Amino acid sequence: MYEKIMVCVDGSEFSYKLFEQAIVVAGRYDSDVYLVRIIDMRAIPYLKSYAAMTYDQMNEDAYKRCEEVVAAYKAKSDTPERYDRVHIVVQSGSPRKLITHKIAKDIQPGLIICGARTQKKGAERFVGNVATHILNTAECDVLVVYNDA
Repeated sequence: MYEKIMVCVDGSEFSYKLFEQAIVVAGRYDSDVYLVRIIDMRAIPYLKSYAAMTYDQMNEDAYKRCEEVVAAYKAKSDTPERYDRVHIVVQSGSPRKLITHKIAKDIQPGLIICGARTQKKGAERFVGNVATHILNTAECDVLVVYNDA
C-alpha cells in the first residue's frame, strides 16, 4: 500500500518520535522511509546554534543529527534491519514550499507523516501552518500527529 513513507521532522524530540512510529508503519507495509528535515531559513536569526554557520554547514549539521537519531533508534530496536531502508533528506528553505511542492514530488510517497503543535480553545483544535499546508496540498495520504505538550 505504501512503498514510500515520508516523515517530516523539525529537530524536536517529538518529531523524532514520529520517525520511530514511521518505522513501525513501514514494517507493516515493507516500505522505505524518507526522513525529511527542512531548515526553516526564517527561524535562523532566533537559533543561536546556527548563527555563525553557512547554509552548507547548517545542512551538514542537520544531516549528521538525523544520522545520529537513525543510529540511536536502530541500536535499541528489535528489528534493526528496518532502519537500513531509511533515506535522509535535508534542505534549507520554507517548509511550506519544499515539503509538498518539491520533495514529495521527487519522492512520490504514498504517505506523509508530520507533527502538529496545537492550540486548544474549547473543543476546537487549530493545526499548525505547515501541517495545514501539507494536508491541503499533498497528493497522497497524510497522517498528522498532534503534540499537546
